[in-house]
Amino acid sequence: RKYLGLCMTNSRKNPKIRIHWKTIKRFKERVREITARRRGRSIKQVINELNVYMQGWWGYYRITESFNRLRPLQHWIRRRLRAVIWKQWKNRRTRVSQLMKRGVYRVHALTTGCSRKGPWRMSKVKWVNIALPDAYFSSLVFVPLDLILPDQPNRAVRTRMLRGVGGGSCEAPPYPDIFLQIQGKLYSFTHFF
Repeated sequence: RKYLGLCMTNSRKNPKIRIHWKTIKRFKERVREITARRRGRSIKQVINELNVYMQGWWGYYRITESFNRLRPLQHWIRRRLRAVIWKQWKNRRTRVSQLMKRGVYRVHALTTGCSRKGPWRMSKVKWVNIALPDAYFSSLVFVPLDLILPDQPNRAVRTRMLRGVGGGSCEAPPYPDIFLQIQGKLYSFTHFF
């Protein structure tokens, strides 16, 4: 049941407050309006408007204790922003030159920039993600929910054990005796382990 945009988790032992799925749906609709590709605004204006909305939205819903519905939103918002930028690079020549300027090899820039796929599909392509990394949006002062959310996972994290879960010997795996030269000093990788 929803109350003021919030609901409770189904756990009987440890119920937590979480954001209702209808609230997430409304949030996504508003983000779609802000990041619409037909609005004709610069990426800085879009990010400023998005920051204002997200900070106000999080100011209201920050009492939530379950974050599993919020974590996928970050990737989705950045993908929307990549689609906006791809749309703004209108023609092929601009797309290819911008990709090459941002470190993509010429061959990949040509195949990506001359693609006939739409902006939403292209925002997921590897070379567009390399050209427009998360750090690029941070440099434009985009405040993601990642900075607001705590680092604690919602579920137990499984750690990898040496030789698998079944065990085996506890010896460290053999490392090759490779040397590394840092600032004129010679180090061995086995030194670090």
